[in-house]
Formats: sequence, structure tokens, C-alpha cells
Amino acid sequence: MNKRVLVIDDDHLILYGLRKALHQEAVEVTTASSGELALEEISLCAYDLCLLDIHLGDYNGLELMKIITRACPHTKVIIMTASYMGDDELSANIKQAAQNGAYHFITKPFDLDETKDIIHQALHDRNFHTGIRFTDNAFVKKTRKFSRRTHAQQLDISMTILGEGETQRWLAGARSVDISAGGIGVVSRYPLRVSQIIHFRADLAEKTGIVVWSTMQEDSTCRAGVRFA
Repeated sequence: MNKRVLVIDDDHLILYGLRKALHQEAVEVTTASSGELALEEISLCAYDLCLLDIHLGDYNGLELMKIITRACPHTKVIIMTASYMGDDELSANIKQAAQNGAYHFITKPFDLDETKDIIHQALHDRNFHTGIRFTDNAFVKKTRKFSRRTHAQQLDISMTILGEGETQRWLAGARSVDISAGGIGVVSRYPLRVSQIIHFRADLAEKTGIVVWSTMQEDSTCRAGVRFA
């Protein structure tokens, strides 16, 4: 049986582009150009995945996501939004989306091939994780704003992983390397992946962050840079 995807966006070019691209992937795509139309579709709980724009003409996308995840807990939600938003607004949206069960967070304009890959993973990969995707330039702009200082502290980190059809909370240990007002560098035995949303304690405060780069070291540890959300 083909997977079913609902795309909710008031931009008809995006609806057309995603419907055409996913049609070639043997995915059944339905589109909705408003929150009201989306609620009519989602009431059947027949969709495996929902791609949802934050800024709709008649609905706040994050509030609509709450309705969708409550009514249809088995429908995964990927949030879409414009990358030109300011840091504070973008970070607030990321945090709220993660807290309310979003499986991924994609900024526009997005690369269609990369987006198709994310959708394929969400539909077929049990280890698909929550996360965020930016362009490389966006990462550079956002990660060079703050001066870093050396920081060494043991951290407890957690992340949400999809396994066996259900979301699971994974716990892991890490050690901080450096820190700034905007992010933290960590080393962990757990292989953190770019775009993964993690939660951890730093300087005795609860933090949420997005892995913006990650590399494996020769000693089999993972070194990663995390931007605070």
C-alpha cells in the first residue's frame, strides 16, 4: 500500500512542486491550502505524514500541529517555515515544534532532493530522528555570532528517536569542550547526527539544541557543535 502524505501550505507553487515530486516516489499526496481544509482531511487520520507550513492565512501552523498530533498520534508532522525569520523567532518556533512532537523542521527555500530524502526517511526509516535543516550559509551566519570559551563539564543528553513505530527517549553521556551564548561544543560516545534535536543540562540549566555539525574522531568518539534553540 502506498504511503499517504498531506501537504498543508497556502503557497500553491509549493503544493504543486511537492505533489509532482512525490508522485514519482509512489507516494499518494493530498494538498490543503488552508488550515480549515487541512482539518477536514486530517479528521480521517488516514495520513502517514503531514508537511505543515507554520504561517497559514487562517491558522497558526504550530497550533494546528497540536490538533493534528492529538487527533492522529500516528501521523508524523514535519514543520516548514521561511529561513529569513530572525534568530529569536526561529528558535522559539523550533523549541515549540519539538516540544509538541514535530519529527523534523525544514526551512524554506528548501532543496527538493533533500526534502524528498527527509520524507522518505520519515516514511520508511524506523530510526528517523527529529531535527532541523538549514543551508550551509545559514549555519555559518548563525554559528559565528558568539565568541566561545573553553568549557569542560559532564553532560546528560537526551533525544527523541523513532523506533519500532513509536517514539523513544534515548539517554547518553557527553562532555562539553567549549561554550558560548549561542551554542556548545560536545564530545560523546553516542554518534550525534546533523539536524538532530537534543536536550541536555549545561551550567545547571535545561537546554535544547540542534546539532549543526558532527564528525567522528579517531578514538571512536563523536565531536559535535550544537546551537541552542
